Amino acid sequence: MTVPVERRLKKAALKMSYLREELYDLEEEFDRRGWELQRAVIELLARSGELLARAEQAQSTQSPDGGSKKEEQESPAPPWQKKLFRKITSKTHPDALLHEELSERERRERAKMFMDSRAALEKQDGGRLLEIAAELDIDVDDAPVEEHLASVDRLVAELETRMNQIKSTAAWVWGEGKQREILNHVARVSGWSGENPGLVDEIVDWVNSGFAGDVATYSPPLPQSRSTRPSRKVGERPQKMMRH
Repeated sequence: MTVPVERRLKKAALKMSYLREELYDLEEEFDRRGWELQRAVIELLARSGELLARAEQAQSTQSPDGGSKKEEQESPAPPWQKKLFRKITSKTHPDALLHEELSERERRERAKMFMDSRAALEKQDGGRLLEIAAELDIDVDDAPVEEHLASVDRLVAELETRMNQIKSTAAWVWGEGKQREILNHVARVSGWSGENPGLVDEIVDWVNSGFAGDVATYSPPLPQSRSTRPSRKVGERPQKMMRH
């Protein structure tokens, strides 16, 4: 039995929405585990005498020029792409974000989306515009259905890949009860002499206590909050990428 393409699109969009919610939770937990691992490793090396203090240097991220908007009126792109680009611009252009309460990370993400969508319009890359629209929860109702479905399928594959990548990192394994194994590995590769064989156990106990006792030599900054999820009622399905 052949499934109508509109039905396939609906199912793919729901799967994409579910995976994006799962990835959000996964990334929040990944940030927490990564911060915990970083703090434990720094403490281990510092207390074992193998780490020299290093001053942190803040890296400035250059934002795109927020001056005049580049109009798409000369673009040969189809009308539906121009319309979608205007919707994206209203949520990503630096001028449109001046009075928005966004984290610095989210502002950088939005600025990159603006640049990517502008490039996509110039190339008439409807698939990329649809992907950006999905990330911004922008409704799409007039794109060619086959192209729409292809863009959703690509996003689903990318989300699944990203989730698998996170679960293969040391930070994720750290949170799966492998603290001692990871710290022992760090000690070995750092050339630690091992004069205090109980140090790894002390660090793990310190971590599991919630870093109680104020014994930290240095505490890395807490991870920044991720982009805020779109607000909706409890139990309500996400509506992004759904055709009306």
